[in-house]
Amino acid sequence: MADQMALNKVLKKDLNDFLYPKNDFINGNAMFDSQGSSVHRVEINESQEQPNISENATAFPLPVHSTEDANKSYDIDTLRSEPTYIEDVDELLTVFNKRANELKKHAKAMQTQYYDKVANLWALEHDATAIVETTGAAAAVINGDMTGTRKQLAREDWVKAVSTLAKQDVPTDGLKALVDTAMYWNLYELDEFILYTNTGVTDPMITGGAIGELLGVKIYVRNNLGFSYTKTLSAKNGYLNTDGSRRVYAADDNMAIMMWHPAFVRYSFGNEKIYSEIDSPTLQGSVFSTRMRCGAMRSRIDNKGVCMIVQDWVS
Repeated sequence: MADQMALNKVLKKDLNDFLYPKNDFINGNAMFDSQGSSVHRVEINESQEQPNISENATAFPLPVHSTEDANKSYDIDTLRSEPTYIEDVDELLTVFNKRANELKKHAKAMQTQYYDKVANLWALEHDATAIVETTGAAAAVINGDMTGTRKQLAREDWVKAVSTLAKQDVPTDGLKALVDTAMYWNLYELDEFILYTNTGVTDPMITGGAIGELLGVKIYVRNNLGFSYTKTLSAKNGYLNTDGSRRVYAADDNMAIMMWHPAFVRYSFGNEKIYSEIDSPTLQGSVFSTRMRCGAMRSRIDNKGVCMIVQDWVS
């Protein structure tokens, strides 16, 4: 009987892994403060005054002016994963590496929360002069957590966002954009961007039909970004719920796209520390947890260098 049961069940080494959002938008796209992981706060100095320039001066000596710099800082926070217990019998009854899988889940969960944190810290430092509302046709939201209709992204909105940064004297070469998955598909409805006959581009960054760059802005896509705005364009802070779970959009939220230049945002993080107690005699199993220290902010006191494209609420 036991042999028959064994023949009716096969243990596979393949494991359906937990699914995580993409974390490819930070590396190389911001200023990295390498010393941040060993301190409690990172402080950045910023020049506040320009020297006066005189033309064809006739009176000497020229006036002497003093100058003072200001500074901006951000805290380094500590993220900790709650320990996971693996009972010895669990390892005996599985043919995949249970310990390695649990460690990978801790690392992935830590990275997800860290990237959530950085994206929200960059996005939610408010600059009312750098918010562009969408002006496209009203359409039902396609995010399952939201209800009603919002104005869709239009070509003019993307152009206005780039123009807004240019008017701040931010270089337009090398701009990046972080787009929620739900808003990304709106880009495919803009003929001005996806039809070669309209763009005149002979070698666009559209590979296999996927839009990766618009007007020189490199696009990164991430699911459930978490940052959003109210109908009155107030940023809704918080990428986590009070119980520590990832925040989802509220029914009346307006999603947003973040466009930025890498020289105007910064971040810091330390190597992930892994804690483990293997083959505990008291627990008859193993326990794992992780820790990471990290922080981020917009670089400038005036918050220039980041523009938010926010959905306009209709109903």
